[in-house]
Amino acid sequence: YKTDPAVRQLFIEKVRDRFQNPYINHYWQDIANKYSNKMKIRCLPLLRNYYDTKKTTPQLFATGFAAYLYYLKAVRQDGNGYFGESGGKSYLIEDELAAKYYTMWQNLPVHALVEEALANVAFWEEDLSDFPGFTQAVADQLNGIIRNGMRATLKNIYSEKNLADTI
Repeated sequence: YKTDPAVRQLFIEKVRDRFQNPYINHYWQDIANKYSNKMKIRCLPLLRNYYDTKKTTPQLFATGFAAYLYYLKAVRQDGNGYFGESGGKSYLIEDELAAKYYTMWQNLPVHALVEEALANVAFWEEDLSDFPGFTQAVADQLNGIIRNGMRATLKNIYSEKNLADTI
């Protein structure tokens, strides 16, 4: 689908304004609460639509999915809680797939973890690895995040693309 450039620009400006508003606290842990369900409901329709219309792998979506998997990388379990780590600080992962991803991160190399996560038909209600090139793109981005960090991974992407061209 094609979006009018003026509409795209207005959308970008509204998102920036919202996140720059000093009176709105955007705690990433609150935003990421029940992350898997949010991905399923809000993002998968966009993924399907992208493949239906563009017939190619959405690189920024693959990066977003890699970030989702990395956020759900629990480094420890304490009772029924699973905890990730960012910047030397621990955070509680509040997600219905936390236990599953904890086990996967403990036992699988990155590419196999991505394959298993995408093929989780019981959760996603479809096999996301069926989207051509998506598994490899997510695995590549996840490896980049692990090796170089999120900031460097995003900087690399945005040095190659103009944000307005990706919406």
